[in-house]
Amino acid sequence: MRRLYTLFLLLFSLGLMAQDYPQFSQHVNMQGLINPAYNGSRESYSALMVTRNQWAGAVTTHALNAHAPLPINGMGGGLLVMQDKIGLYSNVRAAAAVSYRIPLNRNIMLATGLQGGLVREQTDMPSMVNPGDVLMGTFGETTNRPSAGFGVYVYSDLFFAGLSMPEVLPDGVEFGDKFYNDIPLFLYGGALLEVHQDIKLKPTAFIQATTAAPFMMELGVHAFYKEYGSFGISTRAYPFSALVFALEVQAIDNLFIGYSYDLLLGADQGMKKGTHEISLRFDISLKDALTKPVGSMRFF
Repeated sequence: MRRLYTLFLLLFSLGLMAQDYPQFSQHVNMQGLINPAYNGSRESYSALMVTRNQWAGAVTTHALNAHAPLPINGMGGGLLVMQDKIGLYSNVRAAAAVSYRIPLNRNIMLATGLQGGLVREQTDMPSMVNPGDVLMGTFGETTNRPSAGFGVYVYSDLFFAGLSMPEVLPDGVEFGDKFYNDIPLFLYGGALLEVHQDIKLKPTAFIQATTAAPFMMELGVHAFYKEYGSFGISTRAYPFSALVFALEVQAIDNLFIGYSYDLLLGADQGMKKGTHEISLRFDISLKDALTKPVGSMRFF
């Protein structure tokens, strides 16, 4: 019975490993985690921390991204660290990113970016499983591998669009005669619409495609009131239909707090508890770094 339970946990972990590259609900506000070209585009010293608890703890993710423009004209740099735990499978990735921005005209910028680092992967084999069990394959091993990715980002004060593959080196795990891997592709964009002097709307679209998971698309809209913050709602199908509610507030001049909740539709009882995600972002503008913090909210 224990062996069957262990096998169930392993299969559950494998089924979720299609999202081997961590998934986020507030992706529009944390593009540096999925697109290296975004690093440095905020024209500030920016640090982001994220914690995500998915499906009552079945998946947990923690991430940190710090980035800023570099002294070399047009270049930006960033660092990211992410820890993802999916059932019995977990990974920690650390990477450095560099970007280069050029103006397409007076209002539109084009950025390209590269990132590279290391990924440490581990699948825990419970003690009740006999070591060397053929059915369990290579579970229980810890591996380290290189990681590399690239991205493109186009933006202005009124719109943004990104295309990225943050992981281009094949990775995965062998289970029996099957090999599970994941190479993610992200395509996303949005615009800023002013409907009132105090109210702005930001419609967004986000598409995710991988070699090991169903196609996912998310459509949403965020409403901003002055510069206090925003409230957004989006709909997602991947492969569980969900509504995502997101809130971001500017707590003080340089600190932004974000929260989102994923409400799964038609999910099994174990997954109906949904997903909670909390983010903290700290921005300090370059020109005022020694005197005062950023005084206005960045919409992208």
